[in-house]
Amino acid sequence: MLGTDRHLLRSAAAWLCGVTASVVVAFADGGYFSETWGWTTAAFALLAAITLLVRDRIELGRLDVWVVGALTAFVTWVALSAAWSSVPDASIAEARRGLVYLAALLALVLLVDRRRVAPILAGIATGVTVVAGYSLGARLLASEPIERDPLEAALLIDPLGYANALGILVAIGIVLSSGFAVHGRTRPARALGAAAPMVLLPALVLTGSRGAWLALVVGCCVWTLRESRRVRLLATALMLAPPALVVVWITARTSVLTDGGAKLDTVSNAGSRYALAVVCLAVASALATLGARRAEAVLSRRRLPSGAPAILVLAVLGVVLLVLVSQTSLGTRGQYWRVALNEYRENPVLGSGAGTFAQYSERAALSDQPLDAHSIYIEVLAELGPIGLALLLPVLGLPLIAAARARGPSLVGAATGAYVAYLVHAGLDWDWEMPAVTLAALYCASALLASGRPRDDPTAIGPFARIGLLLASVAIAATALTGQLAAN
Repeated sequence: MLGTDRHLLRSAAAWLCGVTASVVVAFADGGYFSETWGWTTAAFALLAAITLLVRDRIELGRLDVWVVGALTAFVTWVALSAAWSSVPDASIAEARRGLVYLAALLALVLLVDRRRVAPILAGIATGVTVVAGYSLGARLLASEPIERDPLEAALLIDPLGYANALGILVAIGIVLSSGFAVHGRTRPARALGAAAPMVLLPALVLTGSRGAWLALVVGCCVWTLRESRRVRLLATALMLAPPALVVVWITARTSVLTDGGAKLDTVSNAGSRYALAVVCLAVASALATLGARRAEAVLSRRRLPSGAPAILVLAVLGVVLLVLVSQTSLGTRGQYWRVALNEYRENPVLGSGAGTFAQYSERAALSDQPLDAHSIYIEVLAELGPIGLALLLPVLGLPLIAAARARGPSLVGAATGAYVAYLVHAGLDWDWEMPAVTLAALYCASALLASGRPRDDPTAIGPFARIGLLLASVAIAATALTGQLAAN
């Protein structure tokens, strides 16, 4: 009984950790501004320290150590780049943001084991749904006319302040919640997983983020390829597709949700009707899960070829992907990337220093004066050189190796798809500079790392390693808070 209570308590803590991180950081402007970095880092460092002090046994795999080590080296390299940077303060600021991710990753690899994969992913899915629900609800129940942002117009941006960032965060939530609709252990879990996209999809539509849609479809393709129970995935997709398509259709047709010139009473009335439709569709989607398992049984009895479900799902996703690619324009991103590549050519060894892209965009007289290159991979190459890119790629890539090794939790496929969606979008936008988005990806990465740990030869950290990690957590918190106070 005591063991069961501990398991439930740790699972609840993992779920709460996911919810809290998603909601709190998202409502702090997505964590974009430096005023939040020190406190966020300290919070994760404290979580790491508590985990080290409370848990009796902590098991890590080699990939965990390599990922944390690579991120530590990357953040150190970012800080060192201040020595040759033309804007050393900007380089130090980038290192401070990097500490947020290092503290989070350290806390998560210590906290999340194979049994906590589902709770941590459920926490992220719940938190993202809360954020999307708030954003959508604020638009539907507006007490004043829609405010048109100078850059984002009437797109859905709150609470992050950037439509594309909200779009990819919602896309991650869609994949994860759909994973619970397919693999939830209980009927309520599957029903809630199916209902969540009825809130998330409208939010994604109203962000107008084509890059997020593209990342979502790619993530779903990867999930399909990684999924072990493809008949179940196909059956659930067939049951949930109708309400999903309807909610996307009615969202796209409800123009008053994006019309800044509409009268307030018109927006209120249309918003109330729309909200009722969304609630009804959420209920319908939740009820559809009751028939998903029956549909799975029917498809199983037909003895489809082993690859048929995946081929069918991939064919549909492939058509959608082709349509998205044909209608998606890079806009001014091509200009940003050319400036960044020129920046790299001028500094081919060490890069120009973290946070210096804004200088080069100003020199190139770009009309909108972007602060970032809108691609983590190109920007890191330009600012930190080949060494910086070589340190970052293992951080982002090793969780995929862990996902390939995983043979356990059924949610690995969905977590892999959500993580890949982030990796795709990070190559198209400045997701790395938006902690709310990158932290969600790191949560998925920690779930993949935990799932990929070897079952037959687990490695428990010893007392000296525990003390060393505890001291490292304290050092990270102290460094972050010192930087916070100095910045203020």
